[in-house]
Amino acid sequence: MIYLVMKCMNKLTVEQIITNAREYMDYKQKHFAKLLDCSISRISCIEGGENEYKPEEIPVLRKYLGIEDVPVFEEERGSFESSIYAWRDMIHEGRIEEAREKRLKLAPIVRITHEEEFILLYRMYEASYLLFCEDDTVEARKIIELVRPSVKGTSNNIEYLFHYYSGSLNFQEGNFRVALQNYLTAYDLGDKDRKAEFSINYSIAFCYSKLGMSIQAIAQLKEISHQYADDKSSIRGMRVFTLLSFNYICINNSEKAKELAEKSLAIAEGVGNGFFIGLNLHNLGCLYLKKKDCEKSMNYFEKASEYLKEYKQESFENLYYKVLCMGAMKDKAAKDHILSAIASAQNDDHYTILFNSALRLLSISSDESSQYIKEVTIPHLLKTNGNFKALMYCEELENQYKKDKLKIKAMEVGTIARDIYRRIIEGDE
Repeated sequence: MIYLVMKCMNKLTVEQIITNAREYMDYKQKHFAKLLDCSISRISCIEGGENEYKPEEIPVLRKYLGIEDVPVFEEERGSFESSIYAWRDMIHEGRIEEAREKRLKLAPIVRITHEEEFILLYRMYEASYLLFCEDDTVEARKIIELVRPSVKGTSNNIEYLFHYYSGSLNFQEGNFRVALQNYLTAYDLGDKDRKAEFSINYSIAFCYSKLGMSIQAIAQLKEISHQYADDKSSIRGMRVFTLLSFNYICINNSEKAKELAEKSLAIAEGVGNGFFIGLNLHNLGCLYLKKKDCEKSMNYFEKASEYLKEYKQESFENLYYKVLCMGAMKDKAAKDHILSAIASAQNDDHYTILFNSALRLLSISSDESSQYIKEVTIPHLLKTNGNFKALMYCEELENQYKKDKLKIKAMEVGTIARDIYRRIIEGDE
């Protein structure tokens, strides 16, 4: 999406532009005088508006200031804007070396200080480059904070990009609730075309999913899923169907979840994407575990583990559900597998708690185990937005309390479960 030609609100002469660039670079008039073999007073007169540079002097000064590839003349502005959007495409397409070189070529725009919109546009895509090509959230955060005071009141395009890339930054930092607010603000700023784009809808849906808000995630993905309904090789469709399948599993729509997981799995196998093959096998494992078909569930988890073993978080998640499945099957080896899992996750607080929770499920009738689930597992899952996992533990705990005729405790857990359902539907913390 290109917005040619971006407005420049402050029209300056070439001499003024070159003067501003000189001052930005902290060069002195004497440097220009030496370069052009003239007096300092001539440079002073030119910068004071009393004279002009000769046509042949301008390229010399531009080269000295490093501004050959940024707009000094009005007719150069359209070409420069096209270059910025070409850079954007390099970033989004993962052409890292090209994007790195292009960044250096476009960077001198910051020396053309009156081109506020071009500078902001450059900074937005610079933040994007740092996030998606260099995985550098620290430098990206510096840029976002640098431009924040200048964004409000600029073009709709700049404001959209600021909020979108702020969302991407917070997403990579794991601040999903803040990221969601950034993305939603960007979505509201977007026109009809932007509201139909894959990236903004998928990003919003992913945040909803991370926050345990599956109903909202599904609604957001429906905005774009129809675009890929009949495409059997779309990478974007594969990602949409995988995320939809996960969320349909969460809300117990097993039929829809199975359809989408199998559809996405077929695409992943067709394009040879091992990561998404693993994710969809895992989703199918979760689906059959919910249906209490543990044998089929275990088969999917075993297959998924081969594809996900290089991905730490996804591997732990698959292992967690695998040991839950073993526990549900009353497998005698379940305890040993869980203890091994706890040892492997000793440097990961989240999965250490999850594996310990799975261990406590094996002996939920004991006071120690039920107390751990109530006081450690459920609060931790609510804090980390694991709403649906928390509901499962609430159900197991409430059933155990009822079995033990502990009515008050059962009611307390039931109240927690109802509050979780409210969080899921309303999206509250």
